[in-house]
Amino acid sequence: MTRNGPKSANSASAESVPTVPAPFSGVLNAQANGGSRKLKQHCERWLAVHKTKIRHSTYLTYRSAVDKHILPAFGHLTLRRLRAQDLDAFYARKMEEGLSSSRIGAIHIVISMALQQAIRYRHATRGTPGFTLARH
Repeated sequence: MTRNGPKSANSASAESVPTVPAPFSGVLNAQANGGSRKLKQHCERWLAVHKTKIRHSTYLTYRSAVDKHILPAFGHLTLRRLRAQDLDAFYARKMEEGLSSSRIGAIHIVISMALQQAIRYRHATRGTPGFTLARH
């Protein structure tokens, strides 16, 4: 609901859908050991590590985003197969399904943090010059 009344799924502007920054080509060049790692495996590991650093309510929000949205869409992909175009289509589909832009933004933050950890753990590298993930 907005201040001016209920918000329909179609009333949100395209600008409110998170987009993957242009420098993020979606190519996460996988390292020798992490190349075959599925996004599902990585998200589970990321949640386990993150759980000890955040409030329980935040963990439940992240867990919900992973279980209800991210894994059904991308869990079967390896880290190197995840592309920016896939994420953009995913965000647009979630908007069409009626998710609020704030919820889609929260899902985007979870994806971004998980991918940043993949880079830190060297399961993936920045695949193109100027690779950046959205700031949150």
